[in-house]
Amino acid sequence: MMSRAKADQVEYIAGVYRELVRCVFKVNRSEGKAQHQAIDAGKSKAGAQKTRRRFTGVLDKEKGADWELRRIVGVNGETLTKFGRLQAWKLLPRVD
Repeated sequence: MMSRAKADQVEYIAGVYRELVRCVFKVNRSEGKAQHQAIDAGKSKAGAQKTRRRFTGVLDKEKGADWELRRIVGVNGETLTKFGRLQAWKLLPRVD
């Protein structure tokens, strides 16, 4: 689960398929923080409560055209759009 503090920092959400960006969403912001809500996702096999974050936003066609069919690569050469087994998301640092 993503913590509230990390969720507040989100600016864009990239939809990734086979390591390539397919679509980009701009997250709505209020008072400098991303708009999101915690969603109850039931209980784990161990009985712990699971929650997920749901963001509100719109499809950003301009940013999507720039990022579409590209990989996001970090400064050390690591492909950041490659996800490990059962890894659903990554929080990437802002780069201007």
